[in-house]
Amino acid sequence: MLQGSGLWWWEDFAAVPASRRRAITGIVIVLGFLLSGLLIGGLSYSKIGLVDENDLPQYVGTEGHIAFSQIPRLLLEKTEVGQFGQSQRFRPVYYLTRLIETALWGLEGGYWYSWRVVMFGAVIAAMLWLYTQCTGLFLGAILTAYTLSFAMWVDIWTRSTGPSEQYAVFGSAIFAVGAWQFVERWRAGEGLDGSCLAMAAGAIIAMGSKENMLLLELPLLAALAAGLWHRRIGRLSAVALSLAIAFGVWVASSIALYFVGAKVEDIYGNSVHTSLLGATWMRRVYAGVLVMAVIVGVIGLALWKIGAKDRLERYRPLAWRYSLYASAIAGVFVFNFLFYTGMIPAGARYDFPAVLALPALLILLLDGLSELGALFGLGLVVKRAAGLLLAVALIAYTARAPWELPAAVKANVARNSAFEAGLRETQRVAGAHPEWPIFIKSFNFLDYEVIQALGYFFIARSINNPRYLVYVANPYGEPRNAFQSGLDQALQAESNKGMLTRGYLPLAEATTPSNGKCYVVVLRKPEQFALDQANGKNPVAGENCAPIPLSIYWDDNSQIHFDPPKR
Repeated sequence: MLQGSGLWWWEDFAAVPASRRRAITGIVIVLGFLLSGLLIGGLSYSKIGLVDENDLPQYVGTEGHIAFSQIPRLLLEKTEVGQFGQSQRFRPVYYLTRLIETALWGLEGGYWYSWRVVMFGAVIAAMLWLYTQCTGLFLGAILTAYTLSFAMWVDIWTRSTGPSEQYAVFGSAIFAVGAWQFVERWRAGEGLDGSCLAMAAGAIIAMGSKENMLLLELPLLAALAAGLWHRRIGRLSAVALSLAIAFGVWVASSIALYFVGAKVEDIYGNSVHTSLLGATWMRRVYAGVLVMAVIVGVIGLALWKIGAKDRLERYRPLAWRYSLYASAIAGVFVFNFLFYTGMIPAGARYDFPAVLALPALLILLLDGLSELGALFGLGLVVKRAAGLLLAVALIAYTARAPWELPAAVKANVARNSAFEAGLRETQRVAGAHPEWPIFIKSFNFLDYEVIQALGYFFIARSINNPRYLVYVANPYGEPRNAFQSGLDQALQAESNKGMLTRGYLPLAEATTPSNGKCYVVVLRKPEQFALDQANGKNPVAGENCAPIPLSIYWDDNSQIHFDPPKR
């Protein structure tokens, strides 16, 4: 009766009877969505906010929604898709999905965020299912909890609906499940069409949402080449994999075309230097490679010294295989580290997928120790002992982790609710005197997206007062890199020349009414704005105007704040 019961907890999924595999898969799916609801389910009550969501009011305009028939035009006119080779970013799937969601949800934040709860549930389910394949349900659940404790999930899922990593993670999860099934079904001699379709669909979603996911081209090419060479894939699989590969080439070509002849920088304007190869994290990679090489060599030498010829013959391919796996995992980390010019790991969304190297290496270590123990007839004993030690260590770590997701969800809901309340109050106040001009004052290049978004949100809310941007570029002469200086220049130009698509008129055409019949929005922390005024940094334009109850500012840690309107 108890035979095989341990397979729920410790053994490989392949050894589990088919009926139990189906039961475990069902449990995994349910757990995935339950965990998502527990961790970020509160987002379903959030409103559309300002951070990373300025494109949404731009799409809907004053109508408040778009039709599906408008998507092709908007995709070409309003996004990077219509600017092939003219931008350092190219994310066709990301913008296509946002337009589809805009057609479905409009500006109803609850629907937008509920879909993200569903996507995160699918990601967790895929993660737990994959971990279970390698380590069993018990240790797989612990590894899942450990992975979910990473800080990057906070920035990916609770920042806003805007991060392209949301769809990159979702697509990567689909790809990973498909890739695992591809390998398993290949070994079993079964059909591969479903696996290839999942790999292709997942890769297209991921690569079309985030450029660093172009690394998926390598396993796609490997699957296509191996399948064709061994005649294991049919026409459907070959076409699906080929389309995904061609799609990746299309994305990469647009980015490469932009950077031809340009200064070598990453897509965020940070310079790439050879000094990155000597960075702390790179030195850790080198040390890891060296330690692995020494351990592999010492074990091989020991087996040779004791004359264990049979074990040595079995050890050599084992050592090569696991060295290859470890190198591939390290390669993913190094690629992303260089892609982000050494700015990761940083506990933010850019850590994906680099930091997933940690649980991957732990699984590889556990499996490798088990295989090594099997050379001496101790495979199961070693695996259970190592698994138990790993479980205890991960439980201890995870229990001490800050688990910031629930708190970040509450902060998101509060932030977006404050912004929504401020917009409604602005609509009410400005609507009382639609002829009064509105002066929006900014002193920070970080306001670039805020200023864009406010323009579009004002249009979408039919706040049609004459509007002017008053921008003070770098009032205290702080150091600027090329990217930051570019934002300063863009905002200064928008202030001087206006930007009709966002509703801003040229500042030179503005006159501040002496009778105070005007409004002003100051994108500055009140205490800092008082210092600006005391230091003579406050421009005359917009003085003596009635303040709009819309409080948006950046704190000392470059975090944006929204204070609810005071009445």
